[in-house]
Amino acid sequence: MHHETQKKGSTNKRYTFCALWHYGSLIVLNADILMVCLLYYDCCNVLSLSVPKRTISDDNIEKVAVHIGSDWRRLGVKLGFVKGELDAFEYDHREGGLHEIIYQMLLTWKEKQGTEATTRYVVTQLVAIKRPDVAILFSVT
Repeated sequence: MHHETQKKGSTNKRYTFCALWHYGSLIVLNADILMVCLLYYDCCNVLSLSVPKRTISDDNIEKVAVHIGSDWRRLGVKLGFVKGELDAFEYDHREGGLHEIIYQMLLTWKEKQGTEATTRYVVTQLVAIKRPDVAILFSVT
């Protein structure tokens, strides 16, 4: 769904946003904000994040590597890796521990995607795998 709206009382400002339903979450995107409504059972929690659409930094990769834990494989699948690739990350970096496995996976994804490897995309995938606790770390205030 794509929608354009004009701010009440304004004659020249338009706000464009796109909303999509993704794995139990309503995700609303515009140029400046990513708003995620997480629906759990009968309640709705709104997570409003200001997440710029820019290439993910190594510092942000580190945030995910530190906090994602055992959900790293689910995130890896969302980022386009197949089971064999995830197994290879685990085998190749097992001596560095889970943190290193995750970090190398995300670094590889960033290198493969180039400028399309955005923080906003990672946040969207974190929400999709029900990890808003990690997604919130990317909010810019």
